[in-house]
Amino acid sequence: ARLNAIRRAVPALQKGTMRNYGGTDNEFWCARDYQDGQSYAVVGLSQNGGSVTVNNVRAGTYVDAVTGNKLTANEGGSLQFSVKAGSAAIYVRGGAGKIGVDGEYLK
Repeated sequence: ARLNAIRRAVPALQKGTMRNYGGTDNEFWCARDYQDGQSYAVVGLSQNGGSVTVNNVRAGTYVDAVTGNKLTANEGGSLQFSVKAGSAAIYVRGGAGKIGVDGEYLK
């Protein structure tokens, strides 16, 4: 239910194009861009927990819809963030903050 609430609040997660993506055996990350930056999100998933770096992102202040943590990136810069095991980080450029309450998987 929480993931659905986050998706409803962020057009890039609903309809955005995957601009860049990558991963390892433990993690996956991607950037989703809707209408040339009107909505832009960087997502990181991790099976065992760890640090994720996503390069070549749009400039701005990003807020994690899962934790409320804030990060800033310059144009073409990168975002580096931690993801808890079995969870996700969903950094939304210009995001409003944490959406929903922590649960078993999104914490």
